[in-house]
Amino acid sequence: MNKYKVCVYAISKNEEKFVDRWYNSMKEADAIYVLDTGSEDNTVKLLKERGVITHKKKIVPWRFDVARNESLKMVPLDADICVCTDIDEVLLPGWRKELEKVWKKKTNRILYTYNWSLDENNNPLVSFYTEKIHDRKNYIWTHPIHEVLTYQGKKEYKVELPDNERFANEFSMVSKDNVFKYVNATDARMVSRGAKGIVLFGTNNEWVNYYAYIVNKIAKETGVKEIYYYDFTKNRKDNNGTYEDIVKNLSNFVTYNDRGVGEIYAPSLLVVSKDEVLLFDSDTSFVKGEITPSAYWNSITQNEKEQELREIFIKYLNN
Repeated sequence: MNKYKVCVYAISKNEEKFVDRWYNSMKEADAIYVLDTGSEDNTVKLLKERGVITHKKKIVPWRFDVARNESLKMVPLDADICVCTDIDEVLLPGWRKELEKVWKKKTNRILYTYNWSLDENNNPLVSFYTEKIHDRKNYIWTHPIHEVLTYQGKKEYKVELPDNERFANEFSMVSKDNVFKYVNATDARMVSRGAKGIVLFGTNNEWVNYYAYIVNKIAKETGVKEIYYYDFTKNRKDNNGTYEDIVKNLSNFVTYNDRGVGEIYAPSLLVVSKDEVLLFDSDTSFVKGEITPSAYWNSITQNEKEQELREIFIKYLNN
């Protein structure tokens, strides 16, 4: 028996090609609500045929936050958990069971992994964390574009896994007793400026998965207690200056594209001690041909990388 009343809500416009896939993913919820903002195809018809509660309303002038809030109003006030999605998104089968495992009576919002793009084998290419699962009474959407879910209550209780468990969930080859700590651009920038530390620059893909496994193995073997993990992809996309500053600080080590612009690619490992860069390893961020990580990391290449990291980590600890 389900513990909570779970409702999905969304906005739509000309989404008929996604309706079946989306509905089949979302039907684990107790109820599904969609605000259609002006479809000219069969989106509304298809949604209603599947039992989705659908209203029509044009938002003029257009604002994403207004549209989201109007769709949220459709969700009854006795709902315990609200799941906001777009019609072209899906959740993994069994999502409701996993959600109810971690949701507590005081929980307001859930942090979870969002896979923005996949390769041909459905492995994540770009992933980040998002927070569009929340309680019914304490949230509104703000900002006309790049809308943000904003808390309106007195105290917010988020469900967030410890960093080591979160990392193991994101990278399947890495055990839960790992050394990785999620950090933002500020922490990574401090290391790039000379502060002692180790930073793994990454994003959710199989190359990072394999590399992180090796890094964690040697870190635990040599006694390195903590390695920063910085997913730089959002900062690079936002062009907000922090990523660019890190690239500038590492100008002697980063890769330059055809336009002469320095970039960091994943995975890259930065090891700094006493204002000295002991290692900037980006060997597998660019691999020529169609070789896969599992084929690249054979016993020879893995042993060579382990020995290289072992020597660097020991030097780092001795400093």
